[in-house]
Amino acid sequence: MIIIGRNQQSVDNMEKEGGLLADRPRTVAAGEFCLPFRRLRKATYIHLQAKAAEPYAPIQMDAARNVIFDIFDNPKEHQAVANHPRPPPWMLKRFQNLMRPGALLVERFPIIRYLPGYTTELEEWRREESQLFHDQLNRVLKEFTRLAVAIMVVVTAAACYPKAQEKVQEELDTVIGRDRCRSTSPTLDDYAFMLECLRWRPVTTLGFAHCALTDIPYFDPEKWLDSDGKIREDLKFPSYGFGRRICPGQHIANHSIFIKLALLLWSFNITQDPENPIDQSGFVDGVIAHPKHFAARFEPRFGDDVPLGAVMAKYGEGL
Repeated sequence: MIIIGRNQQSVDNMEKEGGLLADRPRTVAAGEFCLPFRRLRKATYIHLQAKAAEPYAPIQMDAARNVIFDIFDNPKEHQAVANHPRPPPWMLKRFQNLMRPGALLVERFPIIRYLPGYTTELEEWRREESQLFHDQLNRVLKEFTRLAVAIMVVVTAAACYPKAQEKVQEELDTVIGRDRCRSTSPTLDDYAFMLECLRWRPVTTLGFAHCALTDIPYFDPEKWLDSDGKIREDLKFPSYGFGRRICPGQHIANHSIFIKLALLLWSFNITQDPENPIDQSGFVDGVIAHPKHFAARFEPRFGDDVPLGAVMAKYGEGL
């Protein structure tokens, strides 16, 4: 096992030597770097690269608007709103179990795959998941879950760090005003806030838990900005992986997070419930970590002159 502790070293090793480091140990859930994988990867990249992801923006914006409406109508259920739609619970549980190293004995002793009856359960899983694939071709298990958790983390961070939230809101008000909803690209502070959310509470597991005498909690989106206020090019966050194993859907995922983050912070002041403060370390462990249930208050940032519902009803027209 090799542990890399510096960002630049990770980029140098995993990107520049990506051709040599793209393979995986033998696992049932994550296959080797074989010809079928390369073919699927190429086909996926064509439709999900940065330029090809742009036409999805109107769909993503419409979904983001629905999130704002749902939270406005029922703020206590904000986590359920962010987590809709979600994959079947049995599939999530199965995926999390399979992603544990050594989850199946056949990973350590490949020869037992030839024992009569050993693969019966795996074959049944294949039939079930093939049926699910054909029934819901347009749904991708991990990305739905990751995006939902990312939005929950955004809400948590906004409630726990009001000064960082206010800075993003100031820039949003300066760039697009208070009388119309945004339909443009995210601002630099939006981007920095999103990157800091992913660093603060990573959606995907990055390794074994650390042990420290005390936690040192901090949340500082400005670390992602250089002296000119632009996004730093020397920092790359590893949420989506490296090299030939990097997540092909990263551009669509980032755009979805950007849009929802901006709409949430433009529409609401998000605060903690004084009677039920948020536990910042209250996350459920798993392949995809997610916050435990928490309470947050959503106060619309509009007065009677500019009602939120009226502005949002026209949002996205002409896109």
